[in-house]
Amino acid sequence: MHTGSIVGLLLEIALVVAAFRAMASVRSTVSKGQVSQQKLVGNTKVEVVVLVLASPILAQAIFYYGWKKQLPAMARSANLFGWLSIVLWIVLLFVGHYVTGPLFS
Repeated sequence: MHTGSIVGLLLEIALVVAAFRAMASVRSTVSKGQVSQQKLVGNTKVEVVVLVLASPILAQAIFYYGWKKQLPAMARSANLFGWLSIVLWIVLLFVGHYVTGPLFS
């Protein structure tokens, strides 16, 4: 295994752990069995957007499935940010390929 792939794997693990901790921290503010229509705002919104941009598929899944029963409004917002970041990643890969040539050989 190359050093770059090990660093990438460790970074992805760190992002997943950070996403899980952020999801659990917010979810713990709602009593078990209760449903809150609380919106995604402030620092929590920034944290979700940054984590979803860095790891779109995994962070999106962690936030959506972790919040969908107790915090459905937040879950929908995190899911939307996830899909938008996936589209952004695809666009950036195509633009990068067009401008610099093939990124992966």
